[in-house]
Amino acid sequence: ALGRAFVYSGRAAEGVERVLPSMRLSPRDIQLPQFMEVVTTGYYTLKNYEAVLEWSTKVHNASATATYHRVAAIRVAALVALGQEEDARSECAALKANYPYIIPAIQDFKIACQPDLISGLQKAGLEGF
Repeated sequence: ALGRAFVYSGRAAEGVERVLPSMRLSPRDIQLPQFMEVVTTGYYTLKNYEAVLEWSTKVHNASATATYHRVAAIRVAALVALGQEEDARSECAALKANYPYIIPAIQDFKIACQPDLISGLQKAGLEGF
């Protein structure tokens, strides 16, 4: 919980530092995808976009039953930041199709990097913010 608080409040490096050991100590934890979501968000806040792509894939692969729309949105914005606009637009179209309420969900996602996230999503074609 403290790692998540750090990441969401803008102290991403400290948050990631706290969450990664927890994941190593409990690799079968039922909340592992949620920990991975925190790490993905932390890396986005730190502008480590390659790590965002790595961890967003891990989140997707770790959870066969849950979907993580915020992670998908962060992935789209990271693709934009990396200059992969075509991939970003494609994933953004899938995001809109799979999560029709993504805009209010992102507006309610109170994280320090929210303005950058919204900007990246808009560049990928998500309108309505």
